[in-house]
Amino acid sequence: MAETEFDLRDSRILVIDDEPDNLDLLCRALESAHYAVQIATSGEKGFALAMQSHPDLILLDVMMSGIDGYETCRRLKAQEITQDIPVIFLTGLDTASGVVEGFRTGGVDYVHKPFQKEEVLIRVQTHLERAQLIKASAQKRQALSELNAALEEKVAQRTQALQTKFEELEKRDQTAQHLLGVFKLHQTLKVLAATPLFQSLDETMLRDLTSELDSVFLPGGERLIQQGDVADALYVILNGRLRVVVEQADGQETAVAELGQGECVGEMAVLTEETRSASIDAIRDSNLVKLSKDGFNRFKQHNPQIVELIIQLLIQRIHNQNQQSTTRKANTGISVALVASGSDVSLTQFAAQLSQALSQTDTVLHLNASRLDDYLGKGMSQTSGTNTKNQNIVAWLNEQEINQHIIVYETDADASAWTLRCLRQADMVFIVGKVGSNPEPGLIEKELLKKNGPYSAIRKELIILHPDHQQPTDTGKWLAPREVVAHHHMRLTDSRDFERLARVIRGQTIGLVLSGGAARGFAHIGVIQALKERNIPIDVIGGTSMGAVVGAQYALGLDFDTMVEMNQKGWHDRKPFTAYTFPMVALLNDQKFNAMFKAMFDDVQIEDLWLPYFCLSSNLTQAKEQIYSTGPLWKSVRASASVPGALPPVFDGGDVYVDGAVLNNLPTEVMRQLCDGYVIASDVSVGIEMETRAPDYENVSGWKLLFKRLSPFAQSESLPSLIDVTMRSAELSSVKNTGMQRQKADFFLRPPVTTFDRFDWHIIKQIAEAGYTYATKEVADWDLVG
Repeated sequence: MAETEFDLRDSRILVIDDEPDNLDLLCRALESAHYAVQIATSGEKGFALAMQSHPDLILLDVMMSGIDGYETCRRLKAQEITQDIPVIFLTGLDTASGVVEGFRTGGVDYVHKPFQKEEVLIRVQTHLERAQLIKASAQKRQALSELNAALEEKVAQRTQALQTKFEELEKRDQTAQHLLGVFKLHQTLKVLAATPLFQSLDETMLRDLTSELDSVFLPGGERLIQQGDVADALYVILNGRLRVVVEQADGQETAVAELGQGECVGEMAVLTEETRSASIDAIRDSNLVKLSKDGFNRFKQHNPQIVELIIQLLIQRIHNQNQQSTTRKANTGISVALVASGSDVSLTQFAAQLSQALSQTDTVLHLNASRLDDYLGKGMSQTSGTNTKNQNIVAWLNEQEINQHIIVYETDADASAWTLRCLRQADMVFIVGKVGSNPEPGLIEKELLKKNGPYSAIRKELIILHPDHQQPTDTGKWLAPREVVAHHHMRLTDSRDFERLARVIRGQTIGLVLSGGAARGFAHIGVIQALKERNIPIDVIGGTSMGAVVGAQYALGLDFDTMVEMNQKGWHDRKPFTAYTFPMVALLNDQKFNAMFKAMFDDVQIEDLWLPYFCLSSNLTQAKEQIYSTGPLWKSVRASASVPGALPPVFDGGDVYVDGAVLNNLPTEVMRQLCDGYVIASDVSVGIEMETRAPDYENVSGWKLLFKRLSPFAQSESLPSLIDVTMRSAELSSVKNTGMQRQKADFFLRPPVTTFDRFDWHIIKQIAEAGYTYATKEVADWDLVG
């Protein structure tokens, strides 16, 4: 047996087979590897023995008298005490359908007869190790949860001790001020020593520098620097977070970077007379030190190397900007504020469940007014920003941000001092409402989060809580009065929804992009099933043409079998590609297509889907891509799949829309804007298609080709039909650019669909299973949520 980090000796293996020769062969092989072997001669006996002894792994024959291996596996997976035991099937069959059925019932692998001892042992070892790894991972998550609880208790004890110390210091005013000054000096020196601009200076030089510095406290939401003003000083962030904002030619402001502890602002100011090139806003309450131009000149006289250090820092910053296309984030912790949309929404349970989901991989601190009072003293949570104790609270909160990966701030029901502090500290705000409540903005939203309000620049997302799995409706009434970057439908009873939101907060969302490809696109159904079985969640989904169809069905919450059945009824049974008409606008009329998509999606709006979803069409009028993320689902999908020339375009608002594949068959860059984490792309486009078996024609006569096709004596020729040429032409440009789109994906899947025709509507399940078989192998080693 190969070496492994786990001691697998004496692992209990249950062999279920009704053939004595097979049992004898397998027992001898397994016992030679020091496994403890149990045997059962039927599915019924094997099930009973597994329930009693709970083995570490099961070898299960497929073909047995009585209940077969598939049914035995189903029964094992239906029981809580046996559902996690890995099952390896033993079979003499070698068909794809048999393999698919085995994986679908819960099996993890196959061993084909006649058995090879080495193969049996390596497969058994592999799945025993995998089971041990899964068990160890669960234990680590439990340990992390316990660590979080212990850490929070220690924080409470430490902060209580600090509060006692502060109270003692306040009784001795002059001594306290001196000690506080020493403490601030120590913290300032520590931050300066880690700042790229000053890290090469020794301690004596740093102390000289501090004599030229002035302290600056900047409340969250306030502006430090205005673009276009005369530059007169540079700043270093001691704690807190700032946002760099650039005003565009049209007057709109765009955030281009976020800055955290130890970063510099305005270095150019001390070297040149240039005006400020950007504005700087405080995302949260922040402490800084300021070095004026005069102070810099005095320091430079004794430390001339500082000029070269600034130049090097500026060059490095320009280089970093050239390497980045999106907003740069400060490398510090994450702070999230929860705001109730109305007085009938309680945040306590939601905050607790969100903190629990986040704590699976991060250290988390959940704070509300009561908890802060417990840490720092009664009434401290309602301390205003102008109170002398405010900076002590700010320093404590910033220290927690360093110690914790994520802080969850639970606001009060009104615009209290604590609520204001939560918003000043937050990187993002989640507005929490519940279905059945008034969708209009609540008090805090109206006063504080309104457009051009004090906290309007904070990223805001909407959460709508649902009591069950019934399809959401009327989401547009919630979105219309708000400016939010995203919305989420969630259920308090579904932990998966909280895990999805946790990935949003951490910037680890997983998006799946599905290409067009007509009937070949049904392979996407199998890809989705393979990801699901590998426990790779899909947080955002979108696509083009047939990818838009399959993506919409999954966003509705449909499973593999239901999607196959829905598409069978639509594409095969309705036969929409037989509805020919006089080709004034297109070869086909759209009545069957419209009826099919309405039957699939009814009156569902995109914003009502359980998962964030988009699809893409091509706007012929304005020669640009059209992205749909709200509005009628059926009509958006219909536009995305409207092959020009074959189907009539969709006419809307004076513009003409056709198949998204004309401009972008695999919209990975669109997903990249919606997904901060991993982008997975599934592409079923075919690079080479329409090869002919015919002589090279100078003149092609449709009449002659029709005669040859009808004549039993004429030689058969393979030429593409009009609709073949139309559909291939529609996707040609974007298929050519697939390589460019592929580079924008983190993971790329290309199911083997070249053997299928784009019009194979009669074998939808076979195409889906081909995608499943391929993707199951490809994603086996992926670890996106570890």
